[in-house]
Amino acid sequence: MLILALVLVLGSSLAAHADEDFVLVLRSGEDKISDRVAAGFREKFEGQVLELSLDKASKEDVQEIKDRGPRMLVAVGNGAIKLSLTFSADIPVIFCGVDEITLLNISRRNTVAIINESSLVDQFRSFKEFMPGLKTLGVIYSPGRSQGYIKEAESAAREHGITLLARPVESIKDFPSTVREVIPQVNAVWAVSDPEFSSREAFNYFLLIAFENSVPVVASSPRLVKSGAVFAYAPDYRLVGEKAAEIAQEILSGQAPCSKKVSVISGQAVINQKTTSLFNIPVDEEMKENALLY
Repeated sequence: MLILALVLVLGSSLAAHADEDFVLVLRSGEDKISDRVAAGFREKFEGQVLELSLDKASKEDVQEIKDRGPRMLVAVGNGAIKLSLTFSADIPVIFCGVDEITLLNISRRNTVAIINESSLVDQFRSFKEFMPGLKTLGVIYSPGRSQGYIKEAESAAREHGITLLARPVESIKDFPSTVREVIPQVNAVWAVSDPEFSSREAFNYFLLIAFENSVPVVASSPRLVKSGAVFAYAPDYRLVGEKAAEIAQEILSGQAPCSKKVSVISGQAVINQKTTSLFNIPVDEEMKENALLY
């Protein structure tokens, strides 16, 4: 198995070393999640792999790869997924690390998405294991994008004895007042990956009000844990990479993928150790041992 892993691809080096028959692993940046996805992919994929990290690549690097035409793209993270949409629609793309809500806004043929969220039932089970006293969980969402998702979440939460206090917000201008209303009423608040309210500014405000009220934030996405939420339950990202490799082999051998949307069943806790400590939340050592830690 020949693997060329170029974290930084320079135009001349790509032209010198890459033939026409390669799969591109396009990474938004170098971090723990994309490291694990890329490692899992390399382990399972039988063929030539190029890796490009967008935080180190120039526009010229990206254009040269487009000109050479990879057989397939594996896009890891939001930035890579966004860039992959600018490649020819004839090139198959596997999205790794895309959430359900963001996926609603992507329209492209020739794609398979490996969802960045564990099942809602698993998420709420893990929230309860992480915070056994959790009874009321707040969430703020955009009804136009997330209504169905929140309905499913209410049912999943009830299975684990959690009442979901869900408040729809039609406009970003109403977001601050709704945050101030909801957070004092709950044991914890759940940050979902809703594009309307997951900008850095909105999430930082969310965190600020939560900290002021001593209410921890749990999340649907590891990205939000890295940014300050205490906990999420996410797929095992090495397995995500391995699943992407399996799907890539199927597509390149001429098989149609069994589904356009795939979940990885095995999951892991994602924990922000600093904010967990600030909220005095004790973490089981066994959970920590198997967790992705920030």
